[in-house]
Amino acid sequence: MEKVVLSRRNLESMSTADLISLADDYGIDIPATLSRSFIIGELLAVADELDEGSETEETVELSDDVESASTLPVSYNETSVHVLLRNPAWAFVYWDLSEADVEHIEDDFLSNELYLHVRYYDSMEAEKPLDAFDIHVPLSDRERYILLSSAGKFFDVQLVVHDDEQVRLLAETNRREAAPSCCKAVQELPGRTDDMSELRRLSGMERLLHEHYLNHRQSFS
Repeated sequence: MEKVVLSRRNLESMSTADLISLADDYGIDIPATLSRSFIIGELLAVADELDEGSETEETVELSDDVESASTLPVSYNETSVHVLLRNPAWAFVYWDLSEADVEHIEDDFLSNELYLHVRYYDSMEAEKPLDAFDIHVPLSDRERYILLSSAGKFFDVQLVVHDDEQVRLLAETNRREAAPSCCKAVQELPGRTDDMSELRRLSGMERLLHEHYLNHRQSFS
């Protein structure tokens, strides 16, 4: 028998013999003496079970697709570095490394530490930086916040690896214009806090600047 849609309208239009035959196809044991209404009821119950199973499979498949779509890969296997301004005082730098570059660093360099080389310029076209500093980052890291200084109006970030014998530039950002320095904390560096108000001292600003110096390797001078 060709496939029949298990709806009440279709089933009621079939003969009793065909209903028994259809029930047999679905593994339902129907005695010949049972009424048509009972057979139709059993077949509709089977239809409901099949619909529930189909919905469950679709839900599971959809759930897997959503989870897959919402989970970003750990790495895109491409060496690059990018920078975003969080506020006038802080920049967020994130990067990725290809497997080939990681193997090269581990095999050919004495140290497996990377460096974020931050450079400041007085204009977008300037060839030489006004100031620069390095921040050590472990090979496993992929992001870092940087406390910006007022050394220049423009800056960029290079991702480099080097030891006593060689230096290699891995990637660099485009030159960015720093936000206007509306945050006084950018100007208040260790050794330059003589005019700090008593209220700012009580807030712990001196300790915070010292921690910035230790943890973010700024070019305080």
